[in-house]
Amino acid sequence: MERQLDPTVCVECERDFGHEEIPKLAGVPICEVCGERYRNRPYPAWVKLGLAALVLLTLFSFARNWRFMAGYIKARRAITALKGGRIEDAHRYYSAAAENVPEKAELRAMADFFEGLMLLKDEKYKEAAAAFRRSGGLSSIREAAEFWTLVCEANVAFDEKDYDRMLEKATALYKLKGNDGLACGLMASASACKFAVSGDEKYRKQALEFLDRAEASGDMDREEMRSWKDRILYRLEAKEIIDSQEFKRRFPDGWKGGGAKKAAEEKRT
Repeated sequence: MERQLDPTVCVECERDFGHEEIPKLAGVPICEVCGERYRNRPYPAWVKLGLAALVLLTLFSFARNWRFMAGYIKARRAITALKGGRIEDAHRYYSAAAENVPEKAELRAMADFFEGLMLLKDEKYKEAAAAFRRSGGLSSIREAAEFWTLVCEANVAFDEKDYDRMLEKATALYKLKGNDGLACGLMASASACKFAVSGDEKYRKQALEFLDRAEASGDMDREEMRSWKDRILYRLEAKEIIDSQEFKRRFPDGWKGGGAKKAAEEKRT
């Protein structure tokens, strides 16, 4: 069944167009004016207000949580910098991320860890050790933080001429990492210091043993290993403890060696 409608009369405004049939909209005759109103019906005021409120809420949420997005972006940049070996950039980005999201302890720990590496590079051992200790609470870098803390503390003890403490820290480092090149090198250095001040032959033997282990590890490049070995053998030969800067000043072309160096070479061959 179908409702019968006069095709010349608009069902909306009821205007009669005489003998002229008007177009249909949804099956009913609608004049052009009324049809336009149906086709482009304005949104109700409550819909407009609701949309405006939703837009404002979105902008407010975005502004309020922008720091989290900024922190994430900077953390990703820090990871990219780290993969490229750019320690300074990694530290800068992690520090910025930690400032954006201070409640995220992991970001602060990573910033502290890379600050420690930068300070270590500048031979600021006390400050570096403090930075590594601050970063040690993060489980993913705890062992690395402990390793570098012990390295720094051993160097602090050397600077303070506390060779017992230096050997203690080097021993703890060796127990942590085994035959790691740096751990064995610090054991050799600390043992040589103990021999230089005490003359106890066991420390001399221990220094040569760990020097060989450091060299066998292959963890240091040839030039770095040669410089390290020369300083330790000089310490055993002369029973004098000098830092790396003084050693380079005295022996710019390297130390040619004496009895201790020859004995070490004979032992190795």
